[in-house]
Amino acid sequence: MKQNITTQANNLKNYVKLHKLSLSIILVAYGAFYLISVIMSYWTPLDWINYISEVPQTVVTPLIPPNILNPFFFVTSLPALLIGAVSLCLYNIYEIKTKENYNTEHIALLLTSFGFTYVVVGAWPLGNPVGFPWDWQRQIISYGPLFSWLLYCLSLLVLVVGIISLYVHSRKYRSTNNEFSNC
Repeated sequence: MKQNITTQANNLKNYVKLHKLSLSIILVAYGAFYLISVIMSYWTPLDWINYISEVPQTVVTPLIPPNILNPFFFVTSLPALLIGAVSLCLYNIYEIKTKENYNTEHIALLLTSFGFTYVVVGAWPLGNPVGFPWDWQRQIISYGPLFSWLLYCLSLLVLVVGIISLYVHSRKYRSTNNEFSNC
């Protein structure tokens, strides 16, 4: 029995090692999609606390009310986004260090674009919460400064790793192609 559990654990460990890139991308996609969905629904953690004491006033009550689903998606999507983004960064750094460079130029482009997009578009809530051009920016700050700064620091990490990876790839490309080596 104990050997069977050990074998299953080793199989799972080997599976995660072989598929770490795709698992990281799935985690980032899940985390980003559902975190955006919860933020755009104008749900806040205070709404969930208030909703527990209230009974929905609809004729047909859904099987699982949205204010029960929103906390579930928020609690699962934020760690998924964090774990997936950090895993992609670590994967990219490891592959560049080992000089294998499997798919790292594509991952570097993804990291750079995601990090840049949030720094430019989404980080405005770190400033004055009055006068944002989009409502979802006010919604981000309504989750509190810890949440806003966590997303901002994550986006900076992703942006820096992506930029450095793109730089390493451009140097490698220039060194292998003679036509650009004199530039």
